[in-house]
Amino acid sequence: MGGERHVPLCENINKDKICIILCWFGKFPPYFDLFIKSCIYNKTIDFLCFTDQLFTVDAPNIKFVQMTLTEIRDRASRALGFQANLESAYKLCDYKPIYGLLFEDYLGEYEYWGHCDCDMIFGDLRKFLEKYDYTQYDKFLPAGHLSLYRNTKNNSEVFKLNGGLTGDYKKVYQTDSICYFDEAVGVNEIYRTHNISFFQTPLYADIDVRYERYKLQEIWYFPFNRRRLYNLYFYERGINRKQQLFVYEKGGIFRYYIKHGEIYRDEYMYIHLQKRKFFSEDCRAVSDNIIISNQGFFDYDGVVDFETIKRYNKYSGAIKEIKELMPPYLQQWKFALGRRVNKLTRAIKRQKKTSEY
Repeated sequence: MGGERHVPLCENINKDKICIILCWFGKFPPYFDLFIKSCIYNKTIDFLCFTDQLFTVDAPNIKFVQMTLTEIRDRASRALGFQANLESAYKLCDYKPIYGLLFEDYLGEYEYWGHCDCDMIFGDLRKFLEKYDYTQYDKFLPAGHLSLYRNTKNNSEVFKLNGGLTGDYKKVYQTDSICYFDEAVGVNEIYRTHNISFFQTPLYADIDVRYERYKLQEIWYFPFNRRRLYNLYFYERGINRKQQLFVYEKGGIFRYYIKHGEIYRDEYMYIHLQKRKFFSEDCRAVSDNIIISNQGFFDYDGVVDFETIKRYNKYSGAIKEIKELMPPYLQQWKFALGRRVNKLTRAIKRQKKTSEY
């Protein structure tokens, strides 16, 4: 199957058209307006949002469809041929790889369909898609927060093949447990096992929620050793800088960082905020130049200097970040150990002082 051009789901496919699907139930995140702003900028890509929320936007490339989670589950049951388990919205992450079947009646005119989250802000998507020639791949990008699939019958049913480490697809869709079927242990491994064309390089800024300041998550999605689950990821070191700042700049996502006394800039396909919590006033930024910070979102004049980087994404030292990286139980253990060491030290000093008399 790898790389073949299969029979399309619809004969009227537009070779340049892409539709990205968002399914969201419950209150939108506080920065949803910025997400929509970044969708509007990508005017050559259509966005289709299925939600139980009321939201209107005047943009030709964005469409909201009122739908309940129960209706999504019924669509899944019809597409799969058995009763699907979908009791919570979070379980939708396992359903992302089958959106091509679930929403087939909305996707007839598109060459590619995709799925996304809304805890993210898009950069210039088309720029990266063309740079890496997405049309050469049946699946483009490895992450659940954004992946694209060629809109063909065969490709939309790859999830049924063996190879996923979470088990057979029927098991995935009949359990209420989260199987992470949309990423490495699920559909991605199926594509690799069957040598189906798959672009795996992360092109995005994935922000690590374990740290207070904004740092890129130093975990990438390959290579993969199927026999050893602990080799699921490898760590790419050195991608973060002590002084760095992420911005949305006229439709693009950039990282500014300081190196050897100079300011450099990287561009990313999008930034994934991983459901970070913000203050209520975070969405006041309305310009085309926006600082993306753990303090909120801020308009700026388009010029990033040394002080701007240090002010909005402050580096507080390696010790602080090591503590942030430690799981809570280790932090508690360290605190308890520290207290005992201090108590023992004071006892030794008292004993030494007593012996001097």
